[in-house]
Amino acid sequence: MYGTFYKYYLDKFDLCCACLKNRLYDGINTDGGFEEFCASALDLFRQNATVVRHAFDSDEINSVRHYHEQLTAEILYSVTGISADGATNAERVCVESYARNVTTMTVDWLCRNCKESAADLLSYITAVAPHRISERIYEKTGGGGGAPKKKICGKGRQSRSYTHERVRRAGSRVRNGGLHRR
Repeated sequence: MYGTFYKYYLDKFDLCCACLKNRLYDGINTDGGFEEFCASALDLFRQNATVVRHAFDSDEINSVRHYHEQLTAEILYSVTGISADGATNAERVCVESYARNVTTMTVDWLCRNCKESAADLLSYITAVAPHRISERIYEKTGGGGGAPKKKICGKGRQSRSYTHERVRRAGSRVRNGGLHRR
C-alpha cells in the first residue's frame, strides 16, 4: 500500500511538473494558434507568478521549464505545419531554439514581476520569431493579430508584420558591420 516516492515520480522535477500540469497547464489553450497559446499561458503565469518563477528556476531535463519548452515546440510544430518527425535539421533547430527563447523571455518577464503587460510581451515574442517560423505562422493564420501586414519582396504574398521587418533589417545591419546611425 505504501511505496516510495520513486514508485510514482522520477525525481522532484517530475513531481513539480505533475502538480503544475494538473493545476496550471490544464488551463492553457493548446487548441488555438501560437498567439492564443502564449496569451493564455502568460495570463495564467501572471496570476501564479511566484510559483511559476520558482518552478522555472531549474534547467534540468525533467524540470517544468523544460516541459514548457517542449509544449511550446509542440505548438509551434502544429501551427507551422512542420512535422516533428519529418523536420529538417534547420527546421528542428529553428523551432527548438525559438521555444527556448520564448520560455527565457517569459521567465525574465516573471522575474521583473510582470512589469510589462502580457500583450506587450506577446508582441516582443512574435517580433523575434525566426523567419522560417513567422512566415509559416502568418501564412497559416493570416497574422493572428498584431501589427498590420505589408507586402514585401515584391512577390505579392502577405508576410511578416512591420515589427518583424524592422527586426530583420536591424539584424542585417548588425551582420553587415554593425549598427550605423542614419
